[in-house]
Amino acid sequence: MNDTPLTEARVVFFGYNPDEGDEFVQADFARDLERQNTALLNAIKDIALLTANGDAERASWVALGILNDPRAAIDAAR
Repeated sequence: MNDTPLTEARVVFFGYNPDEGDEFVQADFARDLERQNTALLNAIKDIALLTANGDAERASWVALGILNDPRAAIDAAR
């Protein structure tokens, strides 16, 4: 298994033969991956800040929210 399975599943080949062509993914898919990345990075920052301020309980709720409903986190990042 490679380290980018979501991207690999959506790769489109562009060219006449595999030795001379190129691969790409559609922009809407790339945008969705960026939104997911932004949401997760923001959640990590929130968790770190809450933990640093001594609010470990709230930090754990933020972490559980991301794990249980990642789509909501992605939508919040839009």
